[in-house]
This record gives sequence, C-alpha cells and structure tokens, in this order.
Amino acid sequence: MVLSMAYLLQRRFGWFHKTATNQFWLDVHIMTGIVGPLFIVLHSAMRLTTWVSIPFWSMIAVVISGLIGRYLYTLVPTLTNKHDLQILALRRAITELATSHPKASDYAYQIMEREAARSEGSWEIGLIPLLLWVVVDDLRRLWTRARDRRAMRKLAPRSVVRQIAWRIDRVVFYERRKELAPRSKALLKSWKRVHIPFSLVLLVTMLLHIAIALHIV
Repeated sequence: MVLSMAYLLQRRFGWFHKTATNQFWLDVHIMTGIVGPLFIVLHSAMRLTTWVSIPFWSMIAVVISGLIGRYLYTLVPTLTNKHDLQILALRRAITELATSHPKASDYAYQIMEREAARSEGSWEIGLIPLLLWVVVDDLRRLWTRARDRRAMRKLAPRSVVRQIAWRIDRVVFYERRKELAPRSKALLKSWKRVHIPFSLVLLVTMLLHIAIALHIV
C-alpha cells in the first residue's frame, strides 16, 4: 500500500521522474492498488467489529473511486481539434460504406444524432451526478449497440454492418469527449475529493494498526 503512494511522488516532485516513466508508476499504482486490498481482505478475515473496520471501508472507497478515476481519465482527456477531424473522417467512411444501402446509412446517422443529443444533455446534469451518468450511459450503450446492429443487419450485409457499427462507436466516443472535455478538470477535481481523503484515512489507520500490533507484541 505504501508502494502505491510512489505515484504521488512522481506527480509532485520533478526529481522523482528520473526513477521511471509516469506510465510505469501509474501501472505500479494500479497493480498495488488491487493486490494490496486483496491482502487486507485476507488479513481481516472479514472480522469488522472493531475500529479496524475504518481502514477496511476506507480501502473499499479508495479502490472503487480509483477504478472510476481511471475510467474518467480515459474518457475525458483534453479536447483537441484532432477529434473533429476524426469525426468527419468516420462519418464520411460510413456514407461511403453504405452507398448501395441508403437505409442503413440513414439508420446509422439516426443513431449518431441520438447519441450526440444525449451527450449534449449532459450539460444539464450536475457535476457530481455526471460521474455516475457517464458510467451508466456506457452500460446502456452495451445493450443499444447490440440492438442497433441487429436492426442494421436487416438493411445491409453483415460485413458492411460490422464496419459501420465500429465507426459509429468511434463517432459516439469522440463526440462524448467533445461535450465532456470542457468539464473534465472540474469532474476530475470532484473525483479527487473522494479518492485522496479516503486514501489518507486508509494510510493513517493502517500505520496506526501496525503500530498497535507491534506494541502488543
């Protein structure tokens, strides 16, 4: 658990950059952030009747918020003009693929317009609920993606539908970024208000637990 804190040194101190790359320490942070809690669960034997339950539930909060944070970092990076060009290229490719299947093309554009409207609607959601919205909406997409593919298979050959569906997914992904990127800094700041305090509670109570155990011994 202490080793997982090395990522914070990498982020805060320039001299620590000489030890390894930022990506290396992020991988270490994620790996130890998963393995460490598993050892804590094993050590606790789920006996949570004393004050030791505080670091345990802090650990649960840290792990869950860490997974959400990793998801958010990949979802809402800094907006770039490159995204607009990629969206245009993908839309053009969809039109070319469905040249001989106009109904499939129309259906594809309906999907993209529907998803774009949902992304625009995210501006009406508060910042904290937006954390939950992006996760739930991606889970919703797992179902609607399968449904839309089945519908398009009635309008075009399977090979064409597969290529169109992949490009629709990329368009939805980049358009989601366009809508969320302006709010990404505030979104991640709200996430840190949960992740960092619980990490500190976990670290302090863990050290206190070790100190008490050594004193008893």
